[in-house]
Parts: sequence; structure tokens; C-alpha cells
Amino acid sequence: MDTTPLEPAACEAGASERDVEAQVFDHLYATLSILDQKASTILTINSILGAVFFVYFLSADAPAPYYFVGSAVGAGAVLVSSWILIFVIWVYWSPVEHLETPQTLLRELLRVRRRRTIRYRVAWNFTLLAMACLPLILAGQVWDFFELSSLLARTLGGG
Repeated sequence: MDTTPLEPAACEAGASERDVEAQVFDHLYATLSILDQKASTILTINSILGAVFFVYFLSADAPAPYYFVGSAVGAGAVLVSSWILIFVIWVYWSPVEHLETPQTLLRELLRVRRRRTIRYRVAWNFTLLAMACLPLILAGQVWDFFELSSLLARTLGGG
């Protein structure tokens, strides 16, 4: 359960309760706006990553395992992240019953902010997973380009 954000210790010296309420509302709406902006940025990154994975996935007739696994895991992580972020930037209008008192609305905004922050962090981790798949694909390309598997076979085979 959230504590009341309008504790006397939170008040500036001489500030009225109405001033403190306004400061708290400003802070909550600012943090919700920051979450929206960050979520939109990750959605942009996800769209770029998704395009990269799609190109790699379709780049070969019979994709090598690292292309397939890297692209499939990366694309899946991008899709999950994007789906979760849609609910972070979802437009929220307070119901009428939350507008009856400032305390009720503040508690509701705190709940919305907490829920969206958790979703943002989960989506951020899925985007990191997708980004971690890129080196797998790149390593596979280097492996193929320098024909390291035949070099390794010759080295280990003694010939």
C-alpha cells in the first residue's frame, strides 16, 4: 500500500497543502511523461532491431543455426518487448471516482506509475536480450566469411 504523498515532512517551509499537492501532481505527471518518452524510444530501437533480424533471417536459402537461433530469439524478444511497451504508453484517463479527492487521484497515479515502470523494465530487458543476439549473428558471419570451420577441421585433423 502506498503511503500518503502529502506528509508534512514533504512540505516546503511555509508551503500550503494545495501547493504541495500541485508539486506532487507535477512530479507524477512528469515521471509518467518520461516513461512514455523512454518507451517510445525503445519501440524505435525495437523496430530497427526487428528489421535487422528479419533481413538476417531471410538472407540465406538454408540459414545456418546461428542465423536461425539468433534471429528467432532476437525477433521474439523484440516482439515481446514491443507488446509490453504498448501498455506503457497506453493513454490513461482517471475515472470520475478518482477525481473526488486529491488523495484518491494521487494514489491512483502512483499505482499507474508503478505498474508502467515495472512493464518498462521488463520490456527493456527483452530489448537487451534482442541486442545480445546480434553478436551471435555477427560471429556466425565472421565464421562463414573466413571459413573457420574448415580451418578448424584441418587444424584438428592434422592435415
